[in-house]
Amino acid sequence: MVEDDALVAGYREMAADSDREREAEEWCEGLIADCDVQPFDT
Repeated sequence: MVEDDALVAGYREMAADSDREREAEEWCEGLIADCDVQPFDT
């Protein structure tokens, strides 16, 4: 499908942008670091 081809091309273009990928990874890691999971009292 043409739409699928355009979507795949867009994802490939984004993945090829190493600065964008690095920033996205740092952002995701920041989200994980922000989580302060406390165990439930049992």
